[in-house]
Amino acid sequence: LNDLVAGHVQLTMDSIVQSLPLIQSGKLKAIAVLGAKRSPLLPDVPTIAESGLPDYEFTNWFGIVAPAQINKDILGKLQTDISRVLRQPEMKLQLEKMGAEVINNSPQEFAQQMQNDSNKWAKIIREAKITAE
Repeated sequence: LNDLVAGHVQLTMDSIVQSLPLIQSGKLKAIAVLGAKRSPLLPDVPTIAESGLPDYEFTNWFGIVAPAQINKDILGKLQTDISRVLRQPEMKLQLEKMGAEVINNSPQEFAQQMQNDSNKWAKIIREAKITAE
């Protein structure tokens, strides 16, 4: 984002959470949102599909992870406490003001989301023959 604002690069794909303050200040111009629906914080900015790339969707997410060997009771307590905090209207509002959508799913649902995304991008990388440089 620093290089974009400074004019060293002309385009980037980034999370609304990170770029929203720069968009709101006029330092960046949002061209499209990458999710399936428009952002309520940028209602005049079209989706990438509306902009001519149908079937394209790229959303990022934030989550909390723990070691795989975590005690099930501790995991349950963490999930309960985190879920309770995310349901608090003040917390939800603050996160939404930053551009985040609160999902508040279970550890199993989050694990499935991570696996689905990993599979999706692995397939794209294989098909495009993308390699590390």
